[in-house]
Amino acid sequence: MYSIRHSEKQDIEQIRQLYAEPSNYSATLQAPFPSLEQWEARLSPTNNTYSLVAVQGTEVLGQLGLHLENNPRRKHVASDQPY
Repeated sequence: MYSIRHSEKQDIEQIRQLYAEPSNYSATLQAPFPSLEQWEARLSPTNNTYSLVAVQGTEVLGQLGLHLENNPRRKHVASDQPY
């Protein structure tokens, strides 16, 4: 059984490893193999950006970033955040 929760600092290394897989980084339009420090900066909490992970026990199975719009007319809109 897996669950979905907000990502935490201890998840960063596993998230970095997920995106280091060739089949994953080739689809993200990101430079391959960003450092741990770059991942910490990407996943640090901001006002309108949220990072969620799917976990099974202590293993991170996947990650999703959501960015909410600031504009009141688009506040109901969220888009996936490319990490």
